[in-house]
Amino acid sequence: MLNKSIFEIYDPTKNINCFLKTVIIIFASKKINMKLNIIKKFAAVMLIFSFTILFFSCSKETPQTYFNVSVLNSNILSGFAGTGFSRQLSSSSEKLKENGTETEPMKRSEVINDKIGQIEEYYNNVSSLNKTDDTKEMIDASLNLYNFVLPVCKTEYMKLAELYDNNASQSDIDKLTLEIQDKYLQKYTDLYSQLIKTGKVYAEKNSIKVNWADE
Repeated sequence: MLNKSIFEIYDPTKNINCFLKTVIIIFASKKINMKLNIIKKFAAVMLIFSFTILFFSCSKETPQTYFNVSVLNSNILSGFAGTGFSRQLSSSSEKLKENGTETEPMKRSEVINDKIGQIEEYYNNVSSLNKTDDTKEMIDASLNLYNFVLPVCKTEYMKLAELYDNNASQSDIDKLTLEIQDKYLQKYTDLYSQLIKTGKVYAEKNSIKVNWADE
């Protein structure tokens, strides 16, 4: 008697069934892969479409935005090399103590550091604007003004602030104050006037209502 554990009776239908099962599995796998590829491609297209919509919605600046960022926000520079900045240093400012309930005098160097931080933020906002044929002249005029003011704030105005903090004599404070005014006021006025000039042209062209100080 033959041992079945060693010898098996040949059954042709068994091999056919295995073959059919294999074909069905391969075919089903291909269909699944095709569906997955379609889904992946569709998801990729939708992702690109979403990013495109997001990009254009975020990057589209209105004429009002261009004007506000380039021209209107330059008011932060008002008083540069004149009585405005000097007054901010001569009068002591207050800040909250760490307990959040009491105030204490700010150092003049802290006042200038805060000013520098604000100016740099506004400068970066202007730099991020997309230049067009209509906006390039205005944006460039704004950047020229910020680029002129920032170095002076970081050097001479910081030195002036340190004179206040170190209780320097009033004569030394007045001397540096006048030096800053004599050295930088005229150039600042010219750059600021150029910005206002380009701002007026842009505002009129885009029907932006502005109450100009000199009108």
